[in-house]
Amino acid sequence: MESLTLCAPTMLRYDLCDKLITSASAGTVKPTAYKVLDNGNSYANKWHNKHPLPVDIDIISPKGNIGVASAWNHFLKTTEGLLIIANDDIEVFPNTIEMLMNAYNRNTDDSNVLFSLGGINAFAFFLVHSSIRDRIGLFDESFYPAYFEDNDYIRRIHLAKCKHKIVPGAKYIHHDGGSATLK
Repeated sequence: MESLTLCAPTMLRYDLCDKLITSASAGTVKPTAYKVLDNGNSYANKWHNKHPLPVDIDIISPKGNIGVASAWNHFLKTTEGLLIIANDDIEVFPNTIEMLMNAYNRNTDDSNVLFSLGGINAFAFFLVHSSIRDRIGLFDESFYPAYFEDNDYIRRIHLAKCKHKIVPGAKYIHHDGGSATLK
């Protein structure tokens, strides 16, 4: 299997981020690596050491909140292969990642496809291949700290004649129903 890295920016909602990582690591298909970009700069020292998880996590701590688009770009620039980029307040069902991977494996066009779970929170949990950055580019960091960077990216995907595919039936729980990263 090609490398599959779960990536999530977080800011102070470490309990929810742990639920994301725990649910992903308990799935029928599991990520091969986990990265958390800690916009609150407390995950590693104040939380994670006291609440260890059953998987190794690469924790990135920038100096302050770099915003959602910058966090997603960090993952796209530093990770090769398949990435699941997730909000920190998502909890996935056991077969959610498997369903995303099955959709990716059925895709014969090319790797310039973004797979999401659909609904109003399409960018709460999505799968891309790192090579999409070569065709579409990175997320627009002028959408700071968050919101509409995803709308802009979908527009650019369509302008570049790439695809956004929604994976029906893949389920998740969005605990906050909004962005915990802004809180």
